Amino acid sequence: MIPGQVAQGDVLISPVEAGTPRGTVVPPLGGVLVIASGEISGHRHTIPAHEAQLFELAPVNPVRRLLVSPAGTTMSHGGADGSKDHDPVSIVAGESLVILQEHIVGDMRQQVGD
Repeated sequence: MIPGQVAQGDVLISPVEAGTPRGTVVPPLGGVLVIASGEISGHRHTIPAHEAQLFELAPVNPVRRLLVSPAGTTMSHGGADGSKDHDPVSIVAGESLVILQEHIVGDMRQQVGD
């Protein structure tokens, strides 16, 4: 693993050099940035919105985004019922690429859902 790289379920966070091209800001939802949302389980990977900003990449890529956290942050995973599937992970300060796991069969690509 790259120093500072962390994984939580189907989400990989990997530090990148500052200056990665940014697209549009992904707005927070209820005080958190939703990094990934499980369509099946309803669980979400989230980061407190006051600790970071999330951007679409330019050009837009549905499984890759840019996370900017000047002081570092923590990503949590759980459901609306308070359940937790994964331990929280610490994310280093700076810019990081957010990569969502994909399932690829032939020419078909699909984001992995939990």
